[in-house]
Amino acid sequence: MDLKVIEKIKEPLKSFETVDDFNKYYMKHKSMIDECTTHKLNKMYYIKDHRLTRIQGELQLKKCTNDDVNESCVDGSQYAQSELIKRIEKLETELIEHKRVISGLVNYINNSGTA
Repeated sequence: MDLKVIEKIKEPLKSFETVDDFNKYYMKHKSMIDECTTHKLNKMYYIKDHRLTRIQGELQLKKCTNDDVNESCVDGSQYAQSELIKRIEKLETELIEHKRVISGLVNYINNSGTA
C-alpha cells in the first residue's frame, strides 16, 4: 500500500474579516468544507476572532477570547517569542502555586494520621 505524502499547511488559504464573509463563502463551498475535519479547516481558513468547531455534527463558529491558547485564533502565524515567554512565566507561577497547595495537603494528611 502506498501512502500519499501531504505537506503541512503553513498559512491559511483564505482569511475572512467577518463572520458574514465566511458564511457567504461557506454557502458556495458547503459540500467541500463539510468533508474536512475542523482541525484542517482551522488551518486552512482564518476567521477573525473565531474558530470552526462541530457540535453534534453541525459546523459552527466559536468566538475566541484572549485567554484561548488555540493557535487557530492567531493570524495563522506562530506566537511571538515575547508572548510565549509571558505564557511560560504564567504557567511556572501557576505550577509553583499548585506544588505549594499539594505540599500543604500532603503535610495535612501525614499529620492527621499521627494525631
